[in-house]
Amino acid sequence: MSATETFAKIDPEKRARILEASLQEFAEHGYAQASINRVVQRCAIAKGSIFQYFSSKEGLFAYVFEAAVSHFADRLRQARDRSGNLPLEARLLSVLCDGLAFVADHPGAYGLLQKVLRGREIPMHAEMVRQLRALSARFITHMVEAAQARGEAAADIPVPDAAFFIETLAEGFLTDFYESRAAAGAREQAEARARVLARLMAHGLAGNPKE
Repeated sequence: MSATETFAKIDPEKRARILEASLQEFAEHGYAQASINRVVQRCAIAKGSIFQYFSSKEGLFAYVFEAAVSHFADRLRQARDRSGNLPLEARLLSVLCDGLAFVADHPGAYGLLQKVLRGREIPMHAEMVRQLRALSARFITHMVEAAQARGEAAADIPVPDAAFFIETLAEGFLTDFYESRAAAGAREQAEARARVLARLMAHGLAGNPKE
């Protein structure tokens, strides 16, 4: 278990402060270089309290990973519900813009998830990566299958391959925004690029064949 019963009983505002401080610390420094001292300084609590709430640094990381995955899963569900009836290009654009909003609203969560994908020193790394990849693969696979059923995507393209390339492109796009989000005009530039990327994903470099 990642958090103790004591942690579940503390004030919700304090729990939120600890979560946000921990997300920021692990997102910025990764698992190995993260410091419990910096976490307690960020959220202004006694260091001993952390070890009453979590048995170890590994337990704290497992808790914030679960929270980040929950945020990510919620955003995927919202994206699915909002875009399910849209044509493929419009749906891809909607999903990419939802991704930008997730990065902007939860930079600590996105940063931590990226650290998990790249940080082999993390305990339970393989299982965490499997969980993340499976979550996004289910969402993208359903989108590709729906596009094929509507005749918007070629039926002879293997769905797992299409899902892999869409996920790879989307992840690179969102990570670029995450790393540049503090720059002036970064959100506007990313939204403009999202329109180009959605068109490329839907129609390739040839553009819309119906034009």
